[in-house]
Amino acid sequence: MKFAYVAALACGLALLGAPQKSGKPEVSLQKAIQTEMVDGDLRSAIEIYQKLAQSRDRATAAQALVRMGQCYEKLGDAEARKAYERVLREFSDQAEPAGLARERLGALVGTAASPPAGGVTHRLVWSTPTEAWGGASPDGRWITFQNEHTDLALHDLVTGQNRLLTNYGPRDQRPGMAYGGVFSPDGRRVAYAWLVCKTVTQEVRVVNVDGTGERVLYRHDQASSAIPRAWTPDGAAVLARVYRDDIGERQILRISVSDGSVEVLRAEKGVSGSAFRSMAFSPTARFLAYESFSDIFALDLQSPEGRKTPVTLAEDNWSNELMGWSPDGNHILLVGDRTGTRDAWLLPVKDGQPAGEPRLVKTALATVDHSIYRGSNDIIPMGFTRTGAFYYGVSRRESDAMTVAFDWASGRLQGAPVRFARGFDGSTLGLQWSPDGKSAFCQRGNMLVLRNLDSQSRRELHPRYNQAFDHAKWHPDGKSLIFIGGGWSPGVFQLDLESGATRALAQDLTEAEAKKVRLEGARETVYVTYTAVLSHDGKTLYRGMFGVQGAKRVGGRVVATNLGSGEEKVIHRTRQDEALLLDLALSPDGTKLATLNYAPPRGRIYVFPVSGENPGSPPLYSPQGGSGEDCEAITWSPDGNSILASMNRLPATGELRRIPLDGGPPQKIPLPFMSLDVHVHPDGRRIGITAWKQIGEVWALENFLPREGPAR
Repeated sequence: MKFAYVAALACGLALLGAPQKSGKPEVSLQKAIQTEMVDGDLRSAIEIYQKLAQSRDRATAAQALVRMGQCYEKLGDAEARKAYERVLREFSDQAEPAGLARERLGALVGTAASPPAGGVTHRLVWSTPTEAWGGASPDGRWITFQNEHTDLALHDLVTGQNRLLTNYGPRDQRPGMAYGGVFSPDGRRVAYAWLVCKTVTQEVRVVNVDGTGERVLYRHDQASSAIPRAWTPDGAAVLARVYRDDIGERQILRISVSDGSVEVLRAEKGVSGSAFRSMAFSPTARFLAYESFSDIFALDLQSPEGRKTPVTLAEDNWSNELMGWSPDGNHILLVGDRTGTRDAWLLPVKDGQPAGEPRLVKTALATVDHSIYRGSNDIIPMGFTRTGAFYYGVSRRESDAMTVAFDWASGRLQGAPVRFARGFDGSTLGLQWSPDGKSAFCQRGNMLVLRNLDSQSRRELHPRYNQAFDHAKWHPDGKSLIFIGGGWSPGVFQLDLESGATRALAQDLTEAEAKKVRLEGARETVYVTYTAVLSHDGKTLYRGMFGVQGAKRVGGRVVATNLGSGEEKVIHRTRQDEALLLDLALSPDGTKLATLNYAPPRGRIYVFPVSGENPGSPPLYSPQGGSGEDCEAITWSPDGNSILASMNRLPATGELRRIPLDGGPPQKIPLPFMSLDVHVHPDGRRIGITAWKQIGEVWALENFLPREGPAR
């Protein structure tokens, strides 16, 4: 307690020493500090701080909250944590108070009852160039993962060796893809998800850890997702998250390992990917915890009423993610962004109910930066070991928009690629030059970085658009951009670079329709834009769209829309085995379109007239079987006689592929990195390309569980 008081006094002196503006809020703050520090009247000081926390002066309000938290600490009141959390949530722009709040909040970790001896240990146990998505064995020795060919494999943390659990050959010749392996409680079997490439059918399978005994536990033709998340404590059944398209329902299934029989433990209408992302049994198997839309709930499986009415364990105030149920049954481990980073918290539970406030056990499992490439810093729970250690994976994709000179005659890069937006390393993509070649932009999440190439001036633009946006491209007028808008109003929008205002060019669904599809699924096929491009005169919009039925993608098409009359025409349809249109590029003369159609697990390139003639023509290019190549993006050569494609071979090899339209042999152009997209400067002498790499890490969090007896 003495240490807490000295620290609080130091924080108070730091705030007193900060420059103060004149004005009534500052005077009141000084009075409150005197009441606290000189008079020792903590309750009266708290009352003043509470009023000041509502001040319009953000600096004063933030300081008042920190002081209030310190008063609560002296009183031994748990309200201290709430005060510090509010500073980090509402006043993160106030650097000094936010830093003090974060420091004090971290110090409160050691104030919980019965803390673990020796302190929390947090260590990196494995780094891999593939996604860290799998499970840890009960003894903490093995990690399941998906290798570069999408087989299920095991990594030995002791020897560093890998070995396969499934073996179906090269990535682009295999019948399916494995992911999401979860160990049985005895460590002898692994349950995993399997995607059948030809029919896009989802399965749950099980295999022994020596690679034998592989078999299908569950299959449903109308399931768009079927992923095992846990085992029952006795190892008799697998817990899986399933999305059923035919009935517009998301489900938690208990699947018997012996006979494959299925029991629905929880079902909710809708098809959103935010439902049932994680789940865990209590050690006694009486309670089931699950996450849905960042809320965490518990079901009492032994009570008919408890099955129907879930208990809320944690509400969506902090973007909660369920990590697991502690082996002693006394705590739920969750991750939330209360402090501005993805932190680990322990929530006490008893008899399936919250039994106290969450306790911070480790800060910064992953950063929270919503302005960078979406999908980065995902935290994947891998499970508790028998000794109480918790393993988790962090997967992120680092990307950099690059520019490099290119010689079309020789087909070679001229010099080394250079970053376009320095200072934003690892978080930019999609370099595009303006039609006149004098300006360029790249995208960083929902921010655009624009540069005038004559003056080298740079500005950052935050569009006035409240949803995520993708695939930004220049409008032919050179004064605006078009982009694909997501969220509740999917479609193609135009962004004015001067004002930052947006307007819809073509909307796929109304807001009401989009909400209905997200929550209930699409009973009939609807089409949503994935990529788009304008004709050179700006009068026709070409949209690459994918079909959705239920929550399942069911093929795509290219639609030409006359922006004057609104008339639409389908000019290209994907084949039955092609689930998505990944990219769309207009030829320099404006008479032809090139598309990149995705047929799991590889892409095909098509070229056809914008008039829509000659439907059903064969692809211009498809990667050879056994090559293991993925095609990421396409663009045209300046002369319109070839397609330049970005090609990757996992885990770390990239190249450009120049593909002639006359059927000649493709030319390979090696790259020093894997790439996401490619764009040609109007002068034809430079290209823009996004370099990327996948980073997967597995971490162990140890010695963080309180010393308590097992739960009842």
